[in-house]
Amino acid sequence: MAIDKNDVAWVTAFSVIDGKNYVTTFKTNSSGGATVLQSKPYILKTDLITIEVKDLVFDFFGNLYALVLDGLTGYQYIYFINTKALMGIAQGGDIVLSKLWQISEAAGKPIKYDPKYFGGSFIDFQTYNAEGIAFGSDGQLLISVDKMSFTNVTGGYKSGVANMLFVFRPDGDDIVPQAIFYTTPETKNEISYCEDLASNYYPAFLPLSFGEINATIQGNKLHVSWATIKERNNVRFSISISPDGGNFSEVGSVNTLATGGNANDLTNYSFDYNLSNAGFLALFPVWGFLFLSLALVQNKKSRWLICFCIILFGFVNCSKKNNGGESIKTYNGKLFVKITATDSKGKTISSKVIQAVR
Repeated sequence: MAIDKNDVAWVTAFSVIDGKNYVTTFKTNSSGGATVLQSKPYILKTDLITIEVKDLVFDFFGNLYALVLDGLTGYQYIYFINTKALMGIAQGGDIVLSKLWQISEAAGKPIKYDPKYFGGSFIDFQTYNAEGIAFGSDGQLLISVDKMSFTNVTGGYKSGVANMLFVFRPDGDDIVPQAIFYTTPETKNEISYCEDLASNYYPAFLPLSFGEINATIQGNKLHVSWATIKERNNVRFSISISPDGGNFSEVGSVNTLATGGNANDLTNYSFDYNLSNAGFLALFPVWGFLFLSLALVQNKKSRWLICFCIILFGFVNCSKKNNGGESIKTYNGKLFVKITATDSKGKTISSKVIQAVR
């Protein structure tokens, strides 16, 4: 079950009759009774053939996340649907979820629910069962997991169960838990389950992701435009340029347009820059030659001479800028652009590198 920001409860149930996962919604009145009960439940669907939806949770924007068990393989996943898509579904319609990531204990170690039952008894096995999801106070997704082992002994079996709390906060492709926050001591000859999790936190959860990025040059003017699909606690964007696609220099920044640094929809940005101010572009071939020479030359006197030339070129270039002279009239070489987003904690996410076109 999950409670959205409008205090509506969303309850999911798996039907053993038709194998479908249903969701219905309701509110409660002052006496605790259900009101505004949805007359026709939704049906949860994924790209998997057989599933059981174990739990639900909403984020700051009303995006819905689901803890999903693949009934055929035993692997477990986090699925998702955007709030706009969710609100557009009529009662009784299909809520089609998209896969975000597979739940893993560590890199390359996905958890698996794999109980084996033969001839009236368990064979020896170990299994993981993810039961509940909720958001924590720092914006992490918490997942309760029961780690169970069964060993046959004379006259029965010995069980071992540890209840764990996985902590997730994905950034980019990071889909392994940041920590296993809590693990109970393993119990013997008894079974305990952590059936559900709940909280009243609604963070912006998914990290910033870039949409389309373009860069054009007209004369000596660089125009950069980009979009974000979503933002989380974002503060600003830094725009960097490079003549070779490897050595970048920051030439400006743009503050986020997202309210509070958080956005769930497409947000468009643009930035203009006069390449006449980028004297390092004109001198880049010279810098490259000097630094390469410095790396290759072994003679001590020659190395000192090259160092002197590097300092001299840097001084001349800075002097031109300080005297108001343009270091470059028209730049005709290649130009690469990269955008870096910085959040409120100083963490950065960079866009792909693109080449500006004329």
